[in-house]
Amino acid sequence: MANRLLLLLQLQLLLVVLFIFTSRAQLVGEGEVLLKLKDQWNNTQSMSSWKTSTSHCGWDGIACNLTSGLVTNITLQGRKLVGDVPSFVCNLTQLAVFDVYNNNLTGPFPDLSNCRRLQRLNLGWNTLVGELPGDIGDVLPEGIVTFDVGGNKLTGVIPKSIGNLSGLKELVLDNNLFRGSIPVEISKITGLEKLTLATNFFSPGRIPSEFGGFTKLKYLWVMEANLVGEIPIEFEKLVELEHFDLQRNNLTGTIPAGIWSFKNLKYVYLYNNKLHGGFPPTISGREFLQIDISKNQLN
Repeated sequence: MANRLLLLLQLQLLLVVLFIFTSRAQLVGEGEVLLKLKDQWNNTQSMSSWKTSTSHCGWDGIACNLTSGLVTNITLQGRKLVGDVPSFVCNLTQLAVFDVYNNNLTGPFPDLSNCRRLQRLNLGWNTLVGELPGDIGDVLPEGIVTFDVGGNKLTGVIPKSIGNLSGLKELVLDNNLFRGSIPVEISKITGLEKLTLATNFFSPGRIPSEFGGFTKLKYLWVMEANLVGEIPIEFEKLVELEHFDLQRNNLTGTIPAGIWSFKNLKYVYLYNNKLHGGFPPTISGREFLQIDISKNQLN
């Protein structure tokens, strides 16, 4: 009996030692991934705190889980980073936020299929080129809530599979070189709060009436998107809208009257279309911050 108890204690001690060794090795590995990233982006000035003499959890732009010490956030906005986005960033197994907005990163859209904990991806305002992967909605994790690639030089069509990212709250695709049509499949992301498709090179087409199902949408920006036809009457269901921008298109017909009654609506930009009709009585007395509906055929 005593021998069995001693054996169990030895086994437990061995497991503890193995756990400590594995955890330390994993932490060292995470620091090595970040240093490799620093070398790839070749910016020692903005990442000067990234040194082996200190814990990577204290490095500028890095956040870690307080319990495990594993990296959860990389936030490096406006650091003049250059180079492409390597797939080995997914070796940070707990990475939830990857935000490199407003840098000089180039190359194609990165392979992030192994970033299984990713929730917020912001690659906006860099110089990414090429097309989004056709299966992008199937390879990114289900838990992703922000997908921002606005302000790049991405081409081709917006993949229909993007509608499979059903947990998204922010979908930012503006200021690229996308062509083709706006995929109606985006309407499957019913919890969207922000959608931007402005300033692309879409073929002339209608804005999908199915977008009227975005009952949580607060921000809609589809300026200069070659829109034709009428503003769908279904948009009267977008009751949470705060910012509504369809300016500089070729929209016709009238402005759905119900839009003016949205209690949170503050910004309306329908400038330079071919809309007609007049203002509904409900607009009087409302405290809009800015409305521009000039250069239409309104009376």
